[in-house]
Amino acid sequence: LKGYAKLVEYIRENIAQGMEKEESVDTAVGRCIEEGYLVDYLRQHIGEARGMLLSGFNQEIYEKGLREEGWEAGIEEGRKAGIAEGREAGIEEGRKVGIAEGRENGIKEGDLRAIRNMFDLGLSEEQISQKYSKELVEQVLQETTKI
Repeated sequence: LKGYAKLVEYIRENIAQGMEKEESVDTAVGRCIEEGYLVDYLRQHIGEARGMLLSGFNQEIYEKGLREEGWEAGIEEGRKAGIAEGREAGIEEGRKVGIAEGRENGIKEGDLRAIRNMFDLGLSEEQISQKYSKELVEQVLQETTKI
């Protein structure tokens, strides 16, 4: 068992260093024989062992590819869901901001109209400023001087 574990370890090391599968298996088999692992078995059954190792690593590579594809698909699906969720949150936030701004503008416009009416009724700037901000009263005064 230790010999097989070493053989697999060497194959993985070789692949990690950039060797092709076949070369990795052949190099690992040679190294195991040199180091005294599985010597008799490898010499007697080199063809079978090589075929088994190559098909085993093909299966491993296939499974790894499936995991990577699944991971990438999951990331893409998560990204799309995040974009949709973000878009919905943005729309809702925009709606809230728009309503607040609209309400604020409507109140301001109503106040300006009331101030104009008060001036039309002959109330003084001082009297109007007791109910409304100086800024709004001055804005109406500037509008009337432009006319």
